[in-house]
Amino acid sequence: MKLLKLMAFLLLPAFGRAQEAQPRFVLGAETGVDFRKFDPAVSRSVNYTAGLTLEYPLHRFSLATGLLYKDYGWQDYWAFTGETSQEVVKEETYTLYHIRDLRSRLAYYSVPMRLQYRLPCNCVYVQLGIHADIASFGPETHLQYQFRAYQEPSSFHFTRALYLKPVNLTYELAVGFKLHFNEHWRMFMRPTYRILSPPARSGSPVLNSYYHQLHMAFGIQRGFF
Repeated sequence: MKLLKLMAFLLLPAFGRAQEAQPRFVLGAETGVDFRKFDPAVSRSVNYTAGLTLEYPLHRFSLATGLLYKDYGWQDYWAFTGETSQEVVKEETYTLYHIRDLRSRLAYYSVPMRLQYRLPCNCVYVQLGIHADIASFGPETHLQYQFRAYQEPSSFHFTRALYLKPVNLTYELAVGFKLHFNEHWRMFMRPTYRILSPPARSGSPVLNSYYHQLHMAFGIQRGFF
C-alpha cells in the first residue's frame, strides 16, 4: 500500500494534461507481479504476468484483449504409488503406504477480455475483466525420494492429468493510472484484485480453492490514429 501511495504521489501531478484526440486502437506491453497473496496461497514464489495487450477506445469506454503468460510457480503435492508394505511394531502389524513427492509448474497462456471506463481526466480508469486461461504446465517432475505413511492413501490420489483443468478462468477488478507523454505514447500503473478459479477439478485433494491476489501491473502503450 505504501508503494501504491508513493507511485500515485509521483505520477498524479503529471496526469493533468489529458489526451484530447482519441486513437483508433492502442497496442501495448505489460508486466506485473502479485505483491500480496491471500490464503490459501497458490505458491510461495513470485507469481508474475507478462504479455501484449490491445485496446479499442469507444468514447469513455475501452474494450481490451491480448495474450498474457501467467506463472504461478512450482506446486508440490503427493501421490500414492500403489505399493504397500508391512511393518511389525510391538507384535502389531501395520500397513505402510508408499507415497511419492511430485512437482509441477502451474502456468497459463491467458486471453483477457476487459472493459474499461475512463474518468474525464482521461488519466484514471476503472477496469473489469475475465481471463480465459489455457494451461501450460510443462513437465511433471518426480522428486528423488519416496516416503511411507500409516495414513490411508485417499488424500494422496492426485495426478496432474486427472485433476488439473486444461482451461481455467480468472476474474479481476482494477483501477489504472495513465501518464501520457504525447498523443502516441503513454505508460500505466494498475493495481488489480484478482481471483483465480480452482486450478483443479471438483474432487481433487489439492489446488481446489479460489485463490485471491493483489496484483500490480506496469506497462507502456502506443496509440494509432
